[in-house]
Amino acid sequence: MHHKNHNRTDNRLENLECVDTVTHKRLHVGHRWVDGAWVKTCTGCGWSGPDEAFPTKKVVAGVRYTRGNCVECERERIREKSRRRRELKRKRAN
Repeated sequence: MHHKNHNRTDNRLENLECVDTVTHKRLHVGHRWVDGAWVKTCTGCGWSGPDEAFPTKKVVAGVRYTRGNCVECERERIREKSRRRRELKRKRAN
């Protein structure tokens, strides 16, 4: 059961919605159902796009878990992580 107003103590029938596990998970991680497709907002740049535009980290029991960044923001995150590692290596070598 999903609480429409996100208040777990409000168990009125008009506030409850019966949804499957995958849909329930998506609703709680920021997805929205728009024009027949799941849409998500990037935590990095704020861009909204289809679920497929977000890199998959892992799939468990048919559910895709993503980091929350769009492809471009995820690439930049990985580049920055690599830059920090190289910088740390250089500091250790000196």
